[in-house]
This record gives sequence, structure tokens and C-alpha cells, in this order.
Amino acid sequence: MAILDFIAVFLFALALPLAGYITQKRNFLRLAEGGGKLRIRAYLSNVAILWALLALLAFAWLSAERDFALMGFALPETLRFWGGSALAGIAILPLMYQVRLARKSADYRHQLIEEMGRLEHLLPRAPRELGYFSGLAVTAGIVEEILYRGALIWYLSLWMDTLWAAAIALLVFTLAHAYQGPKNTLRAGLAGLALTVVYLLSGSILPAIMLHAAIDLLGGAMGYYALSMDNDEHGAGAATEAEAETES
Repeated sequence: MAILDFIAVFLFALALPLAGYITQKRNFLRLAEGGGKLRIRAYLSNVAILWALLALLAFAWLSAERDFALMGFALPETLRFWGGSALAGIAILPLMYQVRLARKSADYRHQLIEEMGRLEHLLPRAPRELGYFSGLAVTAGIVEEILYRGALIWYLSLWMDTLWAAAIALLVFTLAHAYQGPKNTLRAGLAGLALTVVYLLSGSILPAIMLHAAIDLLGGAMGYYALSMDNDEHGAGAATEAEAETES
């Protein structure tokens, strides 16, 4: 590993997650008070940070004249690749059902809101916010998989067995989401486990990228339906009560 590799790994595996954890309370408080414009600004800043980290990693990789297949940009034998891709597709189906449920069931929307924790302040509430959040979701799917699955597993495998490297990379990925609170960090870890399995089984980073992006996109959609439709329901309920008081 060259000095650029150490700098890249330090930034995405330690510095950025630590900074996010330290500033979490202040950041979520600002999001709670700032509304949609501040959420969009947060989406854009995170997109910029993630692509900057990926650019640094790519520069380090090119400087060392490494093959990008080492970080998972490969198409292995057909059965292995499509088997991993099929597993990723199957994993998406329950999320698609949950999005459908969030659109149709008020009880499920209330359950989602109760389970969101501090993520409630980060999730989109308006169509414009959802558009920007979708850009962040796709960016996270691409960049985080390359960083935490493709690159970090390869770096760690220089000193240990691949399975141990994958386990440590999964732990780093999970801790990178600690700013979201204990329950959401656990959920991120379980999602990371599924993504790691897909990556190792398929032998390619591509199915994991598609699954990660789909998880974030569908999660954003669920949050959007829960928060926006819940607000509409409360607004309608308040209007009905006001009309009843007026008539009485």
C-alpha cells in the first residue's frame, strides 16, 4: 500500500465516520429546525463528499497501476455472477412490498415513523426532496460499495484471509452508520451483511452496487410516503375538526 492508499482508507474508514458520530446531535437538530432546504443541502454535501473520496481512491489505485478487477469490477463465470445477482434481486422484493404497504396503510406508515428514530429528520418529505435524496441513494450505492466492499476488503486481504477481511470491512461499514442511532446502525449492519454475501458470492461489485442503491432508494420512498402522507392525514384531520367546531 502506498501513502495515498493509507490516506484514502483513513478518511473513509475512520475520519469521516468519526466526524459524523461526533457531530450527529448538532446535525440532526439543525435538520429538524431547518426544513426541506437544509435537507437538500445535506443531500448535496454528502454526494460531494462521497464522490471526492471515490476520486481520491481511484487516483491512488491508478497511481499504483492496479487492475480495477481487484476491487470487484469483474464479470466472473456466468453461473457465479448471475447467482449473486439473483440473490440481490430476491433481497429487493420484500422492500418493494414494504413501499407498497407504506402507500396503502396508515397503520404501517405510523409504525415506520415510530421506528425511524433520528433518521426522520434526514428523510424526504416533498417530491423535490425525494429527487435529491434519490441522487444521494444512487451515489451511496455506488461509492460505499466500492469503498467498503471492493477496496477495503482487498486492502485488508493483503494481511489476512478474505473472510476475515470481509468481516472487518463489514464492521467498519456498520460503525460508519453509528450516527443514525443504535437501531438504525444495527439495520445498516444487517444490510451490509447481505451486501457482503452478494459481493463474495457473485465475485463482482456490480450486483452489490445495484442492491445497495435499491435499498436506499426504496428506503427513501418508504420514508417519503410515511412522512408526507402522515402530514396530509394530520392536516386533513385538523381541517375536519375545525369545520366541526365552526358548524357547532
